[in-house]
Amino acid sequence: MPIPRQYQVKHPRCQICTEGRTEAIYIEQLVERLSLSAIVTVNSPNRNSRCVKQGCGKQHTDLLDQMQECGRNWSNVSEQWLVHDLDRVDAKSIQSFDDTYRRSYSESGIHTVYSIPCFEYWLLLHHSRLDSDLTCEGCQDKVKRLLRRNNRGKRQVPVEAYKTDPDMLRFFTDVSGQAVSHAKSLFGGKIGDPPFCPSTVSPSTNFHKLVERLRRLSDDINGESHSLV
Repeated sequence: MPIPRQYQVKHPRCQICTEGRTEAIYIEQLVERLSLSAIVTVNSPNRNSRCVKQGCGKQHTDLLDQMQECGRNWSNVSEQWLVHDLDRVDAKSIQSFDDTYRRSYSESGIHTVYSIPCFEYWLLLHHSRLDSDLTCEGCQDKVKRLLRRNNRGKRQVPVEAYKTDPDMLRFFTDVSGQAVSHAKSLFGGKIGDPPFCPSTVSPSTNFHKLVERLRRLSDDINGESHSLV
């Protein structure tokens, strides 16, 4: 969607690049709900060949490099957000993950949002305050059980398809404010500026920072406060 002329100077474009499709659908729903489609662009591996091409098999610093290159192809981009997970725990991936976090503090307009061990952990925080040790597979199983318990699956679309089903993901975006509160209470004092290494806290997430940023942008543009339940 082109940026309305009245926003082009006062509200430069915000670009969000996701490592996975699930994160992109979730963020797109927030962007639409907050009336930010005019100035916020969401890219994912399957939707924009000029952006983060594929998360699988790439190091986190590579994803950040791709996002920055993608931003050079767009005009009026003032801030970029990389959304990624630490779903591999080999030494090289952990080092790259922490290096990406440090770079986001040293380069203007660059931000990183992460979830450990996976994006599903952030989804779980919408409905519970979890801080116990969790694997990625464990998080995914909990998400599916939560959806089944709340009758979100349908015969045509079973809960296993939640990763690409907007209706099931809306079960989480509709109460994203609760996830922000849970994340801030759990990690507000644990996640800090470099030399802090985010890989040292698991599970953890700073996804709430992106949600809060989008909410502030919406309040600024629309002239009213938006509450995310």
